[in-house]
Amino acid sequence: MSSRWLILPDIHDKIRQANRIISREPHDRVLLLGDYFDSFRTGVTDAADTAAQGRDWLNTPGVTCLLGNHDVSYGWGRQNPALLCPGYDLAKWIAINSIVRLPDWRQLKLHTWLEGADRPWLVTHAGLHPSWVRHATPEQYREVIDGLCAAAWDQLNRGEAHPLLSRGVSGSGGQHFDGLDWMYWSELVPIPGLNQLTGHTQAATVRRKDTPSSRNICLDTNLRYYAIFENGGLDVRCYDDLMVGK
Repeated sequence: MSSRWLILPDIHDKIRQANRIISREPHDRVLLLGDYFDSFRTGVTDAADTAAQGRDWLNTPGVTCLLGNHDVSYGWGRQNPALLCPGYDLAKWIAINSIVRLPDWRQLKLHTWLEGADRPWLVTHAGLHPSWVRHATPEQYREVIDGLCAAAWDQLNRGEAHPLLSRGVSGSGGQHFDGLDWMYWSELVPIPGLNQLTGHTQAATVRRKDTPSSRNICLDTNLRYYAIFENGGLDVRCYDDLMVGK
């Protein structure tokens, strides 16, 4: 039987709104696209509340939590300052890491897969540039991407830099393309034979880049929109519509 996935993009301390969606939208599993922290309008208390909720999500069966650049900043930025991003605050780091411990951080994931009706969906925080799979065929994408993510995850947890998790020149980094936690939607180039679902780049509406062999969607809308994935199909839904009559 196919699982019904409820997919929420960047939360940025809006845990009450996220929980309203989770409690009211029927689902079997939850997929969170990362960036749980740093709304730029909240402080230490909000960071601690988000950390407590995030720890609960990380330890709840059926919930998959992806890693966003703001989460990297608080989980690994002290080991590697190149991973710090706007919004980082030492007082928030102290509050967050008094709640989210190393075993919790290590339950975050860099990517996951959803089985689409025509082709797989790669789900990451910000998207994967085609340069990472330029020598692979569509049949090899999953193996290559899984290997890249495993290597990047190992190096991250050793306090080492990996280009898959590093900034490109558009983010004041030293490599040509942004990694999968940093790439702006404007830089996402569709990969033939692969669908991608991302967050990271906020706007008022959901954005799409579709080709004959690739669908690409950015859901980051300040939680105005979320998605349901079921039976190989992706359905984008509106928070306001969910709240009507509630």
